[in-house]
Amino acid sequence: MGRLAKDDFDAALLPGIRAELAEAYRSFRRDEAAAISSWLGPDGCFAPGTYFERPCPLCGGSAADRYLFARGLDIVRCDSCGLVYSRNVLLPEVDRQRYENDPAAVAHVALRQSPAYRRLEEGKLHYLFQSLARLGARGGELLDIGAADGRLLVVARDYGWAGRGVELNRGYWDVHREQGLAVSYGAFPEDFPDDGRRFALVTMLDVLEHTVDPVAFLRQVGERLTTRGYLAVQVPNVDSLLLRLEGATNNNFCPGHWNYFSAASLQKAGEAAGLRTLHQETYITELDRILSYDREKIRQAFGRELPIEFELTPELLHRHLQGYKLFTVFAKE
Repeated sequence: MGRLAKDDFDAALLPGIRAELAEAYRSFRRDEAAAISSWLGPDGCFAPGTYFERPCPLCGGSAADRYLFARGLDIVRCDSCGLVYSRNVLLPEVDRQRYENDPAAVAHVALRQSPAYRRLEEGKLHYLFQSLARLGARGGELLDIGAADGRLLVVARDYGWAGRGVELNRGYWDVHREQGLAVSYGAFPEDFPDDGRRFALVTMLDVLEHTVDPVAFLRQVGERLTTRGYLAVQVPNVDSLLLRLEGATNNNFCPGHWNYFSAASLQKAGEAAGLRTLHQETYITELDRILSYDREKIRQAFGRELPIEFELTPELLHRHLQGYKLFTVFAKE
């Protein structure tokens, strides 16, 4: 495949793609909303005995937390390190049930298998592997944590990677079997035995925001890397312009997402785990959703000086790391 650009897999920039995705997303959001309502009590909070409260999972602080809002979760920003996180999280055994017995998990399988979603995801994955190659990651043993439908493992073959994965949602079983993929079922690292194998690349796309202790998780991942191995991480970007505009109404603020990373806080988490940051960028603009807002509100939310008559472009968003997804590549020291 030829060299791809970010615009090639950005739904906001591709005519007709939103309409193609609409029904699959409506079904997923409906099942997701029903699942979330089943986890929360009538007061909109977790039921007693299903959750616990934690200090900042990046620096351990709590006294200086700045309350932002509640959406079934108490979302706060740590004034010591800047991480945005949920103070209250589900107990591990309760959280795990969401992936094993949850209608939203089934709906997620259907969404990822829709033709339009597949096209966008495959374009993004080719872009990621091309970016990794430019950083020096050019083939070897790969582990994909949160393998979902295994598409990353399939695309990885085109770039010289022999991959295996680990996935908690067993709804993908048939998809993995049909493609002959080596995927273990369960959570990392608990259900992924350490057989001494080390990987030249570990990928985690939309995983780290789900972890209760992201620094410890990154440290455990680092232990599975070869010397000078690479770790590629994608997370929702809390500094994205769309999240700044939507705030508490954005669907990334939901049970199951316990951490909300910016480029700075993700770099701090990696460094705390003994990893060196090689590269950071954003992709996926959500530009059509952004432009539905009043221009003055957009200008104020941007957080940097913009002229009254500004042109909001994908390049401008990504230059200031305000795209919807944050992609970071770490190296093991």
